[in-house]
Amino acid sequence: MSLRSFAIAALCLCLPLVNGCDQPLPSPKQKDAQQKSNPSRPPLKESWRTALEHYHAAGLREIDLSIACLQNLTLDTNDFLLAPDTQALDELRAMALHCHRIYQPVQALTAGYSALETRLNTLRWRIDSRPITPHYVDYTADHPHAGIPNDPAQALDRVSLITEQGLGDQGDVVLGFEVLLFLLEGEHRYQVQLPPRSAQDYLSSDDGPLIENNALRDAPTKLPPEYAPRNRRRVYLQRVLEILLADLTRLKGAWESFTYPTTQAAGSILVYACIRNWHSVEASLPAEDVDEVTARLVKLFTSDDDQDIARLLKLDQLDGWPNKETPLNPTLLTQSLGQWLVHRKH
Repeated sequence: MSLRSFAIAALCLCLPLVNGCDQPLPSPKQKDAQQKSNPSRPPLKESWRTALEHYHAAGLREIDLSIACLQNLTLDTNDFLLAPDTQALDELRAMALHCHRIYQPVQALTAGYSALETRLNTLRWRIDSRPITPHYVDYTADHPHAGIPNDPAQALDRVSLITEQGLGDQGDVVLGFEVLLFLLEGEHRYQVQLPPRSAQDYLSSDDGPLIENNALRDAPTKLPPEYAPRNRRRVYLQRVLEILLADLTRLKGAWESFTYPTTQAAGSILVYACIRNWHSVEASLPAEDVDEVTARLVKLFTSDDDQDIARLLKLDQLDGWPNKETPLNPTLLTQSLGQWLVHRKH
């Protein structure tokens, strides 16, 4: 499956199906009362609670890594814009792709948190919505004057760009990783036979554009240099990064506020849902992302003390799972995990 059509699977720690997921942890007295009043709903086993705590902590580390990667990318982008050249742009592309891979487990982790679902869905859509309409973002060979840099009427402040996101259609995406990658790669991202975007697209311009006044039949209007497409593209790139980093920080805050399920039934539903959706993510990865993203996903289910979901459900016995004798085999693991899920009721 191509990266454009890659559908991010929903992997969560609080699905709407999980009863009690958005409730605070009960006190010991409340626990005793719950057990006495409803003996058919035993509390979450301590081993499962510990495994979920490891999962939660691993998720937080992945979010921090994603934020750190974007912070470094922002600094490098600012340096690039001081003196755009081909080598620096190539390095930015590679780093942006790396940040995008780091984000994939984060996107999965934070999906569908029931207490904040609407807010999180909005954030996740802004962070990594695909596919995009390329000429809605910037020019293409077939639409040489299209896109936000070429539209002086489109404001480039945070509020305006957020409002513009999906304004006319779900494909009218102007923010997020995919937009960032298109701004750096150009049409080469979708048609590898085409050359990558030139660094000249980011050279500053001292000359403003001419705007035709066809309706009034007047002479063209000369706009200030800030409206030149190259200058607007420079600002747009920085704004996309700024909003992306802010949205990831908000996701981190929501993840930190997570509370655990209180019953074994809810915990069981939760864990199996996480594994099912992990499998969906892994099965959907483009070839160039498989190794790195799968390794990051595996880390979410493991811990140094082996009190984790992988050991709890014997995932570490699956073919393709990394161990002391054999390295991770993403393809084999995807197959064996799929077979494992077929035999599970949850």
